[in-house]
Amino acid sequence: MVETYLAIQSLLLLLLLLLSATATPITNITTPILTLPTNDIGIQCSKAQTWVADGFDRSDCLGIIDYIWKNEALERKSQDYEFTSLGATAKTDLPKIVTPIKFEYLTCVVTIAMLDRFQPRELPGSDFRKRYEETDVAKFEDVWSAAVTVDFNCGRFGKAGWVVMGEQKSIGVLIMTSGSAEDRNIPDGPPSGFITLPNGTNLVESSGR
Repeated sequence: MVETYLAIQSLLLLLLLLLSATATPITNITTPILTLPTNDIGIQCSKAQTWVADGFDRSDCLGIIDYIWKNEALERKSQDYEFTSLGATAKTDLPKIVTPIKFEYLTCVVTIAMLDRFQPRELPGSDFRKRYEETDVAKFEDVWSAAVTVDFNCGRFGKAGWVVMGEQKSIGVLIMTSGSAEDRNIPDGPPSGFITLPNGTNLVESSGR
């Protein structure tokens, strides 16, 4: 019995040695454990002085969002546009929209800007490890939807904010106090023009177009 037991133990030990010799070492596994972050980082809110300054009236922001819906989204239907940074080369045959575009009304400003133009960490919550494209495709319906999202999650609580949009997640829609430090420092900031809202109130639209 003792010899049989020892023989079985020897066979088991030999089997373990064979298995350990043929098994793939864990250091040779090439599948990454952590995946790289995506550009779609969700809604980012901020109460930073550089964004909020003395504060904005949410109704002013809602007026802009309503304007974007009635005069941009509905007017352009479901047309795709290629949004680009100033000076960027278009990559599609779609109609081109040069950014930044700023819709400003009283205390609030809504800006469409390409995220590649911002410095790393300039935008609250931005992923500085990602490379944003200098052109991206989106509809003005997407712009309106993004602005509504930022207002609902940030604006109604008195916070500024921004969110990414576009097929490549490289377009930013930002809401902040008009004249704030961040508003003044939007890269490639455009000249101003005026558009009159249907109710007779003046809305300022600035565009790099």
